[in-house]
Amino acid sequence: MTLQRKARTVGGSLNVVIPSQIAELHDIDEGSLLEFQPMQKGVFKLIKLEGTQICTIKNKDTGDTKTIPQQFGRCIPPQGWEKA
Repeated sequence: MTLQRKARTVGGSLNVVIPSQIAELHDIDEGSLLEFQPMQKGVFKLIKLEGTQICTIKNKDTGDTKTIPQQFGRCIPPQGWEKA
C-alpha cells in the first residue's frame, strides 16, 4: 500500500505527517524514537527504535559513531563500521 503525503516546513524543520491509522498499526506514539536511513536519493527507510535493542558502532576511517538497531538480536555493523 502506498501513501502520498506533502512535506511542510514548521519552525525551520521539514515535517511529514504519519496518519494515525498507520501510527497505530506500527505502535508509533508521540515521543517514539524513529530513525530515518537514506537508501538512495529520494528513498528513506523509517525504523522505530523504541522497544528495539540498539547498539553503537564506529566508522573505522573517521571514528564517527552512531547507533543502529540490532538485527536478530545481534549488532551487525555495515561495511567500514565496527562495534564501538
